[in-house]
Amino acid sequence: MRHYHRIGKSGSPLFGKGAWLPDWERRKFGTEMIDEAQKHGATDLITEFYKGFGRKIEEEQWPRLTEFVGRCHERGIKVWVYTQMCSLYYETFGAEVEDWESWTAKNRDGSTRNFGKAYFRCAPCLNSPGYAAYMTNLITDGAAAIGFDGVHLDNAYYEHCWCPRCADLFRKYLASAAILKRSSGFRFRGMSSPLLFHQRVPRDSIRSRSSGSTSAWMSGSDF
Repeated sequence: MRHYHRIGKSGSPLFGKGAWLPDWERRKFGTEMIDEAQKHGATDLITEFYKGFGRKIEEEQWPRLTEFVGRCHERGIKVWVYTQMCSLYYETFGAEVEDWESWTAKNRDGSTRNFGKAYFRCAPCLNSPGYAAYMTNLITDGAAAIGFDGVHLDNAYYEHCWCPRCADLFRKYLASAAILKRSSGFRFRGMSSPLLFHQRVPRDSIRSRSSGSTSAWMSGSDF
């Protein structure tokens, strides 16, 4: 419910402002809903687990989730949990993780990438070791405490990121002689080219006229 309240008018007003939302919030973990799903032949259910507000806030829901999973298992129903992969509500997440900005994806100008058009949600860099460890621990601990059967990773896609970490990884990717030969025709005696470790993101004026490996650099495509 916190998610729908925060997105407000930027999402569906039906959820963001519905007077019935508190009653629905209580009902969705109740026995009535489980029995109704079972009556229609449901064998698996998906419920909420993590929306990106930060573990400390969302752990408040774990006792209710544990009871819900237990009631489903008594009826032979498996439970999968919704886990948001590419959105951080930094207003609350930042209060929990001090260096959260180093975990975020960056635009070409170095600014933090938002999740969609929501200024209060930012996109994580999926190459961030800190973020990967955070999500791994969250899911592992949640599975042990709650007992759910599976995880639904929502928005598990990757857009371009120009943070120094991703730029360095891409340079190393390009430095493969086989990749470089296929994309540009260059030949090097060694397995890597020192040239690429000095490469920088081209200016906008160059981008429009570029081709070959420079275009691939800008698009992030696999040559």
